[in-house]
Amino acid sequence: MALIVLALMSLAAAALMRAVDTATTVGGNLAFRAASIPAADAAIEDAVAALSDAGVIPDRERDLPARSYHAWRQPGEDARGVPWLLQQADRYPGEARRLDAGNGNALRYVIERMCRDPGPATAANCALLHPGPPANPGAAGPGAALPPVPFYRITVRVDGPQNTLSLVQAMVRDAHPPVRMSWRILAE
Repeated sequence: MALIVLALMSLAAAALMRAVDTATTVGGNLAFRAASIPAADAAIEDAVAALSDAGVIPDRERDLPARSYHAWRQPGEDARGVPWLLQQADRYPGEARRLDAGNGNALRYVIERMCRDPGPATAANCALLHPGPPANPGAAGPGAALPPVPFYRITVRVDGPQNTLSLVQAMVRDAHPPVRMSWRILAE
């Protein structure tokens, strides 16, 4: 009887050790994922800076793959809105911008102007927003309305330690500097 109880206690101890190891691994992965979010925010800031500086993306009506910029919404996105280029790490073009955030976090991002096709940002081609009120209403003249502007979707992929993956998206409105409209973490 004592041997049977001892065998059952050994099995219970082994199961408890396995559960603790699993909990520790899950907790570590959650910590790595949480640590990747500030890195993703840094990539969004890099993309916003590229949109702000006319010298980095001189023509917003044409793609610029070296800066991960696309003048139109790319085909092949998944149900979450992740562009095809970021769905798998090996799809990302070799010449496109990559950032190293340290701590094992590698960053890739795609900037998409929310248009059907490259070319001028017109209501027939792009999703446009009315900008906010002018900073100096008297300078534009009474009753002057600002023209609608396109907006951009920035999607960031963070590949972290122990195969952690985080995807983050931000929407920005064209302005000087671009105005952040939304920011979200895409679930994995």
